[in-house]
Amino acid sequence: MALVVVGESIMGKWQNMANRIAKLASIKPQLQMVESNFSPMYNEGVTVIAQPPTRRIVQINMEYRGEEGEEPGYNGNFFLSFPLMYFRIQYKRYFEKNKEQFSASSLHVIFAVADNKSKAFIPPLPNVDDLMRVCIELPKKRFSNVDDLYKAAIDCFWSTDFNDGMTIALYQYDCDSLLGNHRKWQNKTKKQPIWIPNGRSLKPIENFDKKFFYGSSFKKDIQPEDEYEGYC
Repeated sequence: MALVVVGESIMGKWQNMANRIAKLASIKPQLQMVESNFSPMYNEGVTVIAQPPTRRIVQINMEYRGEEGEEPGYNGNFFLSFPLMYFRIQYKRYFEKNKEQFSASSLHVIFAVADNKSKAFIPPLPNVDDLMRVCIELPKKRFSNVDDLYKAAIDCFWSTDFNDGMTIALYQYDCDSLLGNHRKWQNKTKKQPIWIPNGRSLKPIENFDKKFFYGSSFKKDIQPEDEYEGYC
C-alpha cells in the first residue's frame, strides 16, 4: 500500500511540473520599447524592444550539426530558457491617402544578461547571421502604427522554423557546449526551472556596434550602413 501511495505522489509531482512548464511556455512576457529613433528625411526608423527572461517552445530543424556535418542533426520543438533579449526592428514609413503606414525592413536580435545596453551576446540560434540579423521572412503587410509592427515582427521570430539555412551565429558555440546543443539546453531548462543563460555560457559580440543597433544615427538623419544588405 505504501508503494502505491508513493507512486501516486511521484506521479502527482511530475504532473504538477508538467503543468508549470506548459503554463510558462504559454506566457508572453511583456515587451518594452527601450529606444525609438526616426528620420523624417529618409522616412525610416529603428525601434528597439526589450523582452525579459522567458521560457519558450521553439521549432528547430537541423539536418546536421557542426562543421562539414560531422555531428548528427535533430529536429522538433524545444523548450528553452532565454535571458533578456533586445530586438531591433528597422522600418519604413509610407503615406497612403494621407495616412501613415509602416513596414518592417529588417530584424536583429541580441542576448543580454542585465539591463545594460552596452553588453551584447550572440544568440545560439539558427537563422541569425554575423550582424545578429534574423534571416526570416518578415510580415509583408503595412501597419498603421509602430507598436503593431514590432509586435508582429517579434511574433514572426518566435513562430519561425529555425533551420540550418543560416548557422553563422549558432556555430560560434561548440556543438558539445550547453547552449550549442539545443537538447542540452532544453534538459537544463527542464531540470532547473529558475535557470536562465548567463555570461558564463554566452559568447560576447566582438566590436558590438551600439550606435548601429540602437539606431541613434537616425536622430541626425544619417542612415546606418549595412554592408550585407540583402544578404539574408
